[in-house]
Amino acid sequence: MKLTTKQLVIMSILISMHVILSRTLAIHIGDIIRISLAFLITAIMATYFNLAWTIIACGVADFLAAILFPTGTFFPGFTISAMIDGFIYSIFLYRKQFSWWRIIIIKVLSLIIITMGLNSYWLSLLIGKSYIVLVIPRITEGLIMLPIEIILLGVLLKYLIPHLKLRLLI
Repeated sequence: MKLTTKQLVIMSILISMHVILSRTLAIHIGDIIRISLAFLITAIMATYFNLAWTIIACGVADFLAAILFPTGTFFPGFTISAMIDGFIYSIFLYRKQFSWWRIIIIKVLSLIIITMGLNSYWLSLLIGKSYIVLVIPRITEGLIMLPIEIILLGVLLKYLIPHLKLRLLI
């Protein structure tokens, strides 16, 4: 799918918002936990753009965030995780009707595959700690944040996205 000028501008704005939410407005707890609202921007991308463009936008957003606001050395594994996260969101959101079950599935898959799986593994490679030592606090954080993120994502998709589409902003 070729992007129109309007879509390219919207994607650029969303990428910028993703970078800001994931790095500058995120809450860091120690070296291994970061709480962010960037998943909401990923959801908007996945709702508006197809699978390929969502994956690309998530990869670009992660790369730009790592370059502009480094929290250590750049590691491409986290960019791969961001792209897989975009894939998960896109599979369940692009051209789909709103469903709470779909949102729950997205967040549970993201928690298991990305947060507890890949990102914990990448961190174990980078900082040299055991995977189990790293995944336990991330499981706790994930289980605490899961219902909050499901509600936030549900409100965004049920109320805000249709309103934006009505106003032709996306």
